[in-house]
Amino acid sequence: MKTVDHDAIIIGGGLGGLAAAAVLAAAGRDVCLIKRHDDVGGCASVYDVDGLTIEAALHETADPRDPLDPKHHLLTRLGLLDKLEWIPVGPLYAVRGGPLGDTPFELCHGFDQARQALSERFGDSGVNRVLDRMEAIGTALRGMSEARERPSVAHLARALFKAGPLVSEWKHSVSEVFDSELGGNEAVKCALAANLPYYGNDPAKLWWIYYAVAQYSYISSGGCYLKGGSASLTGALKEFIIGHGGAVLTGREAIRMQPPDGEDPGEVEYRDVKTGSVSAVRASAIVANCAPHALNDMLPEPARPRFFARYEGKEVSNSVFGLHFGVRADAAGILPRHYSTMVLPEWMKSLSDYAAAGDLLCDDPRGKLPPFALVNYNAIDAGIGDGNTILLTVTGLDSTRNWSGMTASAERARRDAWTAAIEAEIERHWPGFSAAVTHRFFVSATSMQRYLGTPDGAIYGFAALPPDRPMWSGIGRSPKTALDGVFLASSFAGAAGYSGSMGTGAMAGDMVNAWLHRRRSG
Repeated sequence: MKTVDHDAIIIGGGLGGLAAAAVLAAAGRDVCLIKRHDDVGGCASVYDVDGLTIEAALHETADPRDPLDPKHHLLTRLGLLDKLEWIPVGPLYAVRGGPLGDTPFELCHGFDQARQALSERFGDSGVNRVLDRMEAIGTALRGMSEARERPSVAHLARALFKAGPLVSEWKHSVSEVFDSELGGNEAVKCALAANLPYYGNDPAKLWWIYYAVAQYSYISSGGCYLKGGSASLTGALKEFIIGHGGAVLTGREAIRMQPPDGEDPGEVEYRDVKTGSVSAVRASAIVANCAPHALNDMLPEPARPRFFARYEGKEVSNSVFGLHFGVRADAAGILPRHYSTMVLPEWMKSLSDYAAAGDLLCDDPRGKLPPFALVNYNAIDAGIGDGNTILLTVTGLDSTRNWSGMTASAERARRDAWTAAIEAEIERHWPGFSAAVTHRFFVSATSMQRYLGTPDGAIYGFAALPPDRPMWSGIGRSPKTALDGVFLASSFAGAAGYSGSMGTGAMAGDMVNAWLHRRRSG
């Protein structure tokens, strides 16, 4: 075998890339991670704008201390679970407005508590049947996970016995399940799925299994936030990689990639963002923590058709806007008491109206506001900021279509107009808010696209659409690509979100490790 610089090169330092690199480093592999930005993390990072400390994304996550949470095994395996402080966020969210009217509803953690709260507010509306179906799916997957972690005939038999809900509901959308059980009761639909934009933008196109698994994790184990922000985790992963002999090169942008070919190693050419100088590094395997579209642009022309064929025409997920407010700490008493509050506008009459919400920012505000999530980091011991300013983040559905063809000044003017409109809505619900605001910073879907390098600013990889193939055909996503020795460690190769990205990255790391073993022993 020809000389290589490393066993594996990882392009990109988001959660998926860091997880893959850490798994490989833990296995004794020599890894080199290349990251375009000055530090690792991607969406899972904390940064400063004019003195305001901002969490790049909301990053409430299901409690990883639950042994069957997808993050638990990886963090335990790396010895990081107990080195990080996980802060409970209280109720999953409060929701107000839209079909719920002026009386807020609080969705609790715990299925028994959620059933009681929903029944007290909405009566015998069929919501218990929805929760039963959600819990059955979550329980089935827990059983399969347990059988995988503790393989035995008994565990396997129990897992297969409980897998019925996965088979029977495999092709359903959220709308199909909600409509069959809840009929036209849109208030209870919005109460149970007010956080729909965390998974997709249209309940009629959102895969029920995907939504049910994620929502099940939050309701059953509770939500947590990492004290110190997402940078606490990504920084710990970076230190783990370096501590196990790996290299982390930040401020370097990968510009060209030659895949491995037989005995010839792969090569990644990268540019120093500050100096413009170009270097190259070689490895037996290459792992890309990016969209396949971005990786395709780095490949030599002859390799592109074969690589991209399995991704051609796939619909990507939605994007979002983020509006970050800094608020004086002495105004804490006027702010929402929940970590997460979903605010639905008056025009929103049904859960299906989320499908139209992502197009509202295509023009200046015309009195029709989008539904949005409002996150108050002061409601928990978040451990970010200087204590003098509170971070409040607003996020809602957005699309790069809303901002295409605009000049920089026109885009800035529209961002300012939407900032003012959303601020006025917050002021309406929490009087005194505007007078306490010290910072305003708007991030559009176009900004997401520039930062993440994903098509249309997609934040969850490919859209989680109901599959058109039977369960035994799988979901059609894998870190393994059509090019030998090239793997994906992004949400485009598996599940999305905090847990999904880490799980996909860990899977990619294990696949690469097995591939390297076969290559060198064969």
